Amino acid sequence: MFPKIYYLTEPMTHPVRCFDSIILVLSLDGSISIKKEGQLYSDVQLHLINESELYEIHSDSALLFYIPSSYFKKENINIFNATFVIQQHDAIKANLALLFNYFKTHEHTSDHAKHLVTHLLKEITRHQLPPTDKTNDMLEGIVTYIREHLQERITLETLSKNFYVSSSYISILFKQQMNMNFYEYLTSLRVAKSMEDVSMHDKKVKTIAHLWHYPSATNYIIHFKKYIGMTPKKYKTLPANARSLSLPNITSDHDILNRIEIETTEKERDVTVFIDDTAINEAAFSYFNLVDIGSYENIDMIINEPIFLYKNFSNYKLSSYIYISEPIENAIKDQAQEALIKIRKLLKTKISIALKITDIKSYYFIIKAIEDLHFLESEHSSVPAISGGKVLLLLDLKQLAIKDIQRIKKQVYDIQISTALDITDDYIASHPIDEQVHSLHTDFYTIDFKKIRNHYRNAKIHIPFKAMQSSLYQFLDQNTQSNQMIFLNYNDFYTPEILSNMGLFLKESLEGQPYLAGATIDFTQPPSSTYDIAIFDSIENKTPFFFLGIMLLNFSKYPCCYGEHHIITRSLHSYNILLYNTEHYARNFYITLSDHAVSSQVLLSTETLNNKYGDVDSMIDKRITDKSHFPNSLKYKLSQYNSPHLNVDQHDFSEGPYVTHVPPMSVAMITIYQ
Repeated sequence: MFPKIYYLTEPMTHPVRCFDSIILVLSLDGSISIKKEGQLYSDVQLHLINESELYEIHSDSALLFYIPSSYFKKENINIFNATFVIQQHDAIKANLALLFNYFKTHEHTSDHAKHLVTHLLKEITRHQLPPTDKTNDMLEGIVTYIREHLQERITLETLSKNFYVSSSYISILFKQQMNMNFYEYLTSLRVAKSMEDVSMHDKKVKTIAHLWHYPSATNYIIHFKKYIGMTPKKYKTLPANARSLSLPNITSDHDILNRIEIETTEKERDVTVFIDDTAINEAAFSYFNLVDIGSYENIDMIINEPIFLYKNFSNYKLSSYIYISEPIENAIKDQAQEALIKIRKLLKTKISIALKITDIKSYYFIIKAIEDLHFLESEHSSVPAISGGKVLLLLDLKQLAIKDIQRIKKQVYDIQISTALDITDDYIASHPIDEQVHSLHTDFYTIDFKKIRNHYRNAKIHIPFKAMQSSLYQFLDQNTQSNQMIFLNYNDFYTPEILSNMGLFLKESLEGQPYLAGATIDFTQPPSSTYDIAIFDSIENKTPFFFLGIMLLNFSKYPCCYGEHHIITRSLHSYNILLYNTEHYARNFYITLSDHAVSSQVLLSTETLNNKYGDVDSMIDKRITDKSHFPNSLKYKLSQYNSPHLNVDQHDFSEGPYVTHVPPMSVAMITIYQ
């Protein structure tokens, strides 16, 4: 059930009747000039032609979306005897642009396309014009009279008597205003209105002919065939997708339509978000963070912060490992006992740990820390002190032999040990992963973006971010399973343009969703950089990346629906919709619920995140470049005001979509409360 799409190459020179359908006309040049029932309409980009209306499109370069009545019938919508009008032009234009894209990409049979068509049918029939009152316009009055008495015998003489003008005057009026003679107008309208009985009801042709004042069934069939091109009996048996629009200067050729772009101004690039429970069935956006604290000497900083308690890692809500990116061999070499104590301290807090090891001795050092802690704690408590802990070991075959990796245990005293093997060198060399590597059955693989950057830098090769991303994902498709990758130092390839644009950052992150198991993020931004991906900035405040992680937490537990510039999920008590605007201009998002989703009147909240809301720098004057001297009292005060912008609203979805305005380069999370 998808509209037929036609391209109008030249203006129409004669009017045509709309039979058994609704037609949506979308201009490709900005505005449409169209004459309907003698009335001229112009300066609009989108127009709706109701069933049985006489129309003549005076503009060229337009798309026509032909929707037969049978589509509406499936949704219990009767398009006959009603005059529908479009009120939310921007929302409908956004829907049509998306439908056209589905058509061009051969996705018109997808669930997303089907849901959108259903939504469109309901939207364009939501508002009706009331019955026309008496009018001073002669032609309009005559047309109204004809429609009201169409099942009676009507002649020019009948109209002459009722409107006190000559028959010749009425005849001239039709030719001048309608571009059609009176009898042609009447007979085409009578056939059009009889289509309800042909399409919607199972009436015999003889009955329909009598009902619409034809002298015989044969006479009705002759008129019907003149306008429809076949008999009523054959038309009844015609499938909906076989019905078509017959106009001069139109084409439905896919190759021609595929070259057409719907050009819109920046303000018109709106997005439709259709929420349907049956479409929320894709994998959750679930991953863990490797929170990089640098060296071993920083361990106390993350578990014993005395002032800014929200920086204590035990309060961090997201699935995460503390990642000590300094190789453990350095700590063992310099201060082995102190390193041992710090690892025990981390294990005791039950915080998951990720460690980089370069030899098998380091592995045994970690095992000793686990065994010592187990022994010391079991002396004083009957409950295992370290049960449920996790350790992730980051490995590199350039530093560890395969036989050593095979010695690594999966569990020691209720501590789960996972392994991740670096395959960056295989990607750089474009080598498939060796079968011996696959046979190790490591839990994850790692790609180190810093290593990739250094490789290209040393080779004096410049590779754009998107080119690298494309080749990497192709390599992963060929060599790994889904959600098996840990991305290390990926901000080394992210440009300042991406890191300063929360909408674009989220978009790029979502492109890695099929591969992603985890990714590194710095615990604290260095004072010299504002473009590092970190949880906290240099003055102890949460960054936009922290708040984005909290938003994404809502999408990590339940199935999702990934759409154009949005993700949808449903929890027990609400719908969550994450919208992202990558552009440098604001965009409107039209959110529509399926009929059964929630009650009409609902509460909604919107949390907006960008470089203004959720970024402490927006509260600090640009003249202040050195923030290192800020006292703790000021840092703390800034933290109290630093958050995404929250707005609470209510909306009745039976009246139409909920429209939310997302600022440039922003992310917005909508929660619809059930």
